[in-house]
Amino acid sequence: MKHLSSILFAISLSVAQLATAQCTPDAVYVGAPAGIYPGTSVNLPVVALPEAYSASLTINTETDTAISVNVGPLPINAIAYISAMRINAVNGLPPGFIHSTDQLEWINGGAAPSFSKVQGCISIAADAASVQQILQDNPTGASFPLELLLDARIHSTSNALLNGVVSNTWLSDLAATVPGTGAQIITGYVLTVEPDVTGLSNSFRVKGSIYPNPSNGMLTLKTNILSINQVRTFSLLNFAGQEVYRKDLTQETETFNLPDNFASGIYLARILDENGASSLTEQLILSK
Repeated sequence: MKHLSSILFAISLSVAQLATAQCTPDAVYVGAPAGIYPGTSVNLPVVALPEAYSASLTINTETDTAISVNVGPLPINAIAYISAMRINAVNGLPPGFIHSTDQLEWINGGAAPSFSKVQGCISIAADAASVQQILQDNPTGASFPLELLLDARIHSTSNALLNGVVSNTWLSDLAATVPGTGAQIITGYVLTVEPDVTGLSNSFRVKGSIYPNPSNGMLTLKTNILSINQVRTFSLLNFAGQEVYRKDLTQETETFNLPDNFASGIYLARILDENGASSLTEQLILSK
């Protein structure tokens, strides 16, 4: 059970050649908990070439959350069982960029109080003309911070008294009558426009994820970088900046266990190219 304010949604980033491409949830995250992968440290693919753009976001839904509602002078705390989720809006997109989803709502499986999560996806896209206009308007680059308005429908709660107030109601609809509720605002994702200095197509820019994070020692690494400049090494640095682990990569998706003698703590996970340069960097928390 997680607080709704801290819900994370599994997000897998991909770039398609056509802005009209239908997004598909990434099955590699089926077993992952609700969370954002690879996270805002990797973020959305950049906009750098005058061609159609599409970034696909894979979402794993949440199934319950803690709520507190004032009934009279006293607050009542309960667990709210979530039957569905949806995206109400994606704010901050530049002109010509739109978002769409594979479903109007993502309906959880099972029944209260034991709903099961499902996957869905969001596509952020623009046609080539819109991308070219953004590049012309921002020749030195620009950043567009995004806000995802994420809504949840409460089926019922663990408190019978609250069920008459919040049952079968979207959080966005409760905001007017129940203070502290409403659709959640997810921030941290940025659509970045930059001049194309690498000559690489947007379809081949580095994107990836390392999960779960925090980890108990087992990691899954998913990335497209094996097709870019022969990037092929995973590296871990300790808090002092010393390399404590290195692994050659042979697949775009690999699952492996770190050595048993690894101590809990904060590490810096890196993907290195054939020259030893870092192409992807993310903080990793190891908790045993």
